[in-house]
Amino acid sequence: MRRNCQKLNAELGAEFDRYVAEHPAWAQKHIPPGAKVALQIDGNAAFNAWGRQLAKRTRSENQSVVFVRIEKLAPVRSRILVFLWLVWQAVQGYTMLRV
Repeated sequence: MRRNCQKLNAELGAEFDRYVAEHPAWAQKHIPPGAKVALQIDGNAAFNAWGRQLAKRTRSENQSVVFVRIEKLAPVRSRILVFLWLVWQAVQGYTMLRV
C-alpha cells in the first residue's frame, strides 16, 4: 500500500510540476512561498489519507500546506512524434527505421 501511494504521489507530482511550469502565474497567486503541496485525487480515499498524514508529518512548525485535489487527468500518452529506431541484427547488420 505504502509503495503504491509513493508511486502515485511521484506520478501526480510530476504532472503537477508540469502544470506549474506551464502556469507560473497561477502558482505564484495560489501557493504561498515555502508552502508544502499535498496532492489529493478524486476517488482514492486511501491515497488522500496517506497524503494528508505525510504532509502533517513532514511540514515544519509554521509551514503552510496547500492541498491540491486533482479531479481529472487526461489519458497518459507519449508526446514523441518522430524517432529513429536502430536495430542490430547479426546477419544483416544495423537497420534504421523511422517511425
